[in-house]
Amino acid sequence: MIVDGGSTSKTASARLWLNAGIVFLGTLCMLLFGFRVTTGSIVGFGLLGAGLYGLLVSPPRAKTAHGGHVRAVAGPSAKTAGREAAGITMEEQRIDVRGLHRRRRPNKLLWAERLDRYSKRKKAERQSNPFMRSLDRVCRKIVKWTAVVVGTVALITVAWGSYEAATATPEQRAAWAFERAQRQEERAREQAQRAQAAAEKEEADQHAAREVAAKEVQFRCLSGWTGSMLDFAREVKDSLREPDSFEHVMSSATPVHADGTQIIIMEYRARNGFGGMNVETAQATVNNDDCKLISWQGTR
Repeated sequence: MIVDGGSTSKTASARLWLNAGIVFLGTLCMLLFGFRVTTGSIVGFGLLGAGLYGLLVSPPRAKTAHGGHVRAVAGPSAKTAGREAAGITMEEQRIDVRGLHRRRRPNKLLWAERLDRYSKRKKAERQSNPFMRSLDRVCRKIVKWTAVVVGTVALITVAWGSYEAATATPEQRAAWAFERAQRQEERAREQAQRAQAAAEKEEADQHAAREVAAKEVQFRCLSGWTGSMLDFAREVKDSLREPDSFEHVMSSATPVHADGTQIIIMEYRARNGFGGMNVETAQATVNNDDCKLISWQGTR
């Protein structure tokens, strides 16, 4: 028999976390499915019972006088005994086996062995520290009893709800049914309101997108640099008495008509016959698809 200095085996640790997880999973099932006799509530009840049983009825481990746990170690095999009888020590056998494994395994497995030895050494150092050993024991107890308390409260709540449901009067059952109907109506009303709000938001987004697209289509024939329609400005400039005096002031475009045309109005300055500058206005009909000038005329 060999004394394990107060450490907890991997099997016991895995059993603790497994049972705690089962308890919390059963509690979650009971919270989701309530006190009704459904498949989910029955499964949750079974998980709670199994988890609590695993936490409270765990197999005991023998302890030594120093507080360590006792674990059995198998004796040497017949082959090992034969080698020892032949004068080969255990250390020589281990060295021989390690060399054989190094010859047979790739290098990456050797790195895995080194990492495994490093983790085992760190674990042994942590377990040899009394403070870390006590902290580990306290954490395990906290996890265990937290799961026990949560599972017990859930079981008591389920049992009390089942007792109330079994001993309820017809008036109480009717009142509960009315409350459930009201809650369902409230949830349905909230869902309808959320759906309506989502539909209104989607409609508003689509309307804004349509407006942006309409604006882009409306002003697509105007230059983003000068703000004028270049072909229209060139036609007006070439028709002046002094083309070099042409100065563009501003241009505006109407929404696109049903036939795909639109009106572009341009203000410009030009020198008159007496040497002064006049502000004139010209209006053009344009095909919006290809921004082709159809006709234009001057206005005042």
